[in-house]
This record gives sequence, structure tokens and C-alpha cells, in this order.
Amino acid sequence: MNDITVLPDEEPVKEQPRRGRPKDENAMSGAKRQARYREKQKMKSVTVTINRDLIDRLDAQLVAIRDTQDLIILTANDADALLRAIRKSARMQIISKEPE
Repeated sequence: MNDITVLPDEEPVKEQPRRGRPKDENAMSGAKRQARYREKQKMKSVTVTINRDLIDRLDAQLVAIRDTQDLIILTANDADALLRAIRKSARMQIISKEPE
């Protein structure tokens, strides 16, 4: 017979450690990790509102720069309007998204 007996002075067999990374009680779920990632991505960008008539000139100016043409399409007033719009949007969105 193959009877296995444990003598009183012997220690019982210990449970083998589990394979892999141990569980952490503070671990985030996948959904929470994804929400945190999305929030960080929002912090990296700024949405700017620009008048439609200015968009065409800005587009043409950027194409000219990309194509290494020496054209100046935007006027000083256009550049000023773009700069004010960018700074205002950045200021408002950074203030509203600051971590608490």
C-alpha cells in the first residue's frame, strides 16, 4: 500500500509560491489606467479657435514654408490675431486642466 502519513514532528508541505508577478492591492484596473492615459493626453494639447478667413491664409503660409518658398502671405495683423488666439486658448485650457 501507498499510505502517506505525516509524523507529528514533521512540518506540513508548504504551498508553492505562485508564478508571475505578485498581486498588488493598489493596482488600477485597465479602465482606470486608460482614463488616466487619456487625461494626460488632453493635458498635452490645446484647442485654438481661429476665424475662417484667417485659416485660408494660415494654410497658404504653412504650405509656402513647407515648400521652402519665400512668400509672406500673413500680414502683421494676421500674425497678431493668431498669436492672441493661441495664447488665450493655452492660458484658459491650462488653468482649467491643472491638477488639484
